[in-house]
Amino acid sequence: MKKRGMLVFALFSILIIGLFLAGCGGKEEPKQAAQQPAPECAVDSDCSAKAQGVCDEASCVSGTCIVNTKENCCGNGVCEEESENVCSCPSDCETGCEGHVEFKTPSGAIQKSKYFNYGCIGSQCGIKYNPSEIKPHQAYHDLRQDNLVIGMTASYIQPFEINHGSVGIELQLKDYNAELVALPVFISEVRVMENSLLLGRVKGADWTLDSIGDSISIEVPISYSMAMPEEQKTVTIQIDYQVMKLKKISVRDENGRQQYDEFGQPVYTYINDTLKINTFIQTLAERIYFIDPNYDKVKVDFSQE
Repeated sequence: MKKRGMLVFALFSILIIGLFLAGCGGKEEPKQAAQQPAPECAVDSDCSAKAQGVCDEASCVSGTCIVNTKENCCGNGVCEEESENVCSCPSDCETGCEGHVEFKTPSGAIQKSKYFNYGCIGSQCGIKYNPSEIKPHQAYHDLRQDNLVIGMTASYIQPFEINHGSVGIELQLKDYNAELVALPVFISEVRVMENSLLLGRVKGADWTLDSIGDSISIEVPISYSMAMPEEQKTVTIQIDYQVMKLKKISVRDENGRQQYDEFGQPVYTYINDTLKINTFIQTLAERIYFIDPNYDKVKVDFSQE
């Protein structure tokens, strides 16, 4: 009986342990999968806010916004020499079109220009000068010769654009010796010279100074072949004129005797003697800069832009 009881107890214990293990060793529940993030975009337009720069290009690739920088685009921070320069895209190309132009003189020396500068002409770099630098100038001189005093005013601009302007010459009769010359004074030609180089000339048909205070104004167009786009010259004004010289003779009676006035002074008269042909020559103190916008090696923009 005792053995049987122990057997029953053993079986009962085995049953209890089996039930306990069955309760603890049940099926393991599956783990929950990790949550995937929502797509950033579906189409390219969803990424437009990502393109901050003018050369940024945003697109939607597999739900993600990708931003690329376009090439050959002004504003991408790269100066692409084949398609851009400082004039067409200053934000990318910061330097390269500034400073004074240098020319080679006929002697081979290098000369730095005073008025020509590199600058932007539209979207291209070119050679130009600033018209605001053009200033009017005047020079006055008294011309004294052959018993005449003539005031001369020369008007010009600095710098002077060749083939597109003139030097203004105003002449006014200030005084003359009536016992030695007879009016009018005829002006036949006015020239603007540099030594023997003729810069401009004009001939007159009816220019006369008939009395003290009379004046005439003459425009002398300047046109000559320049050796360089910019030249500085010492200018001389030459004025051809004619005036009648007088001859002083005694007044005599029919018997050839000298006549006297009421004060006992001999009486004289003046007759035309010879026509005096001469030239006033006056060098201007200030040298003039001449510039040539049509010089074959330079293209110059004269706009105000």
